[in-house]
Amino acid sequence: MYSCNRNKVERGFTLLEVLLVLALIAIFASMVKIPTFSKSIDEQIEEEAKRIAVLVDMASEYAILNNQLLGFAIKDNGYEFLAFNGKSWQVISEPPLEPRQLPDAVSMELSLDGLPWSENNLVNSVSWQAEEDDDFSLQTDEKEQEAKFPQVFLLPSGELSAFEIVLDSGDFEVANHKMLVRGVFTTPVRVGREEELQDDLY
Repeated sequence: MYSCNRNKVERGFTLLEVLLVLALIAIFASMVKIPTFSKSIDEQIEEEAKRIAVLVDMASEYAILNNQLLGFAIKDNGYEFLAFNGKSWQVISEPPLEPRQLPDAVSMELSLDGLPWSENNLVNSVSWQAEEDDDFSLQTDEKEQEAKFPQVFLLPSGELSAFEIVLDSGDFEVANHKMLVRGVFTTPVRVGREEELQDDLY
């Protein structure tokens, strides 16, 4: 008969050894710095300016196709689109026109009055129509009225009220961090730096 004696003893890892290896892996992992690809302030401002311009253009197309009066309003460093249902303004909650909030590093300022190209704009006559509406005047909270009333009008005819939005970093020491979004009567909305929009008709 043939017999074989195995003198080798098979041995596995102990629980202590496994825990030690895991602890070493955790220490080394914490020392590794993963590179971040966060956008610069300039990139964030440019991205938000282009987004607003595209969304206003889309809202104007929607107003034309659906024969509906729409509006655009800035609120709490964000913005929203509204639809007029014949009695009151309602905030649009469906994408892509749902309310949006700007990044913390980006601030926004809207100008309506005193724009050189805003004279004789037919859209300006729209504002009093909703203000005189009985259902609108029944709202008792003035703050609620302001929140439910747009600052820029988008007509089913394709016209829009003149506006200019300035987006910057809020840091007055950094002059380069500034983009303009400019609406002049009709779409497409212009977007760019101030020197790039000098050819607008005044």
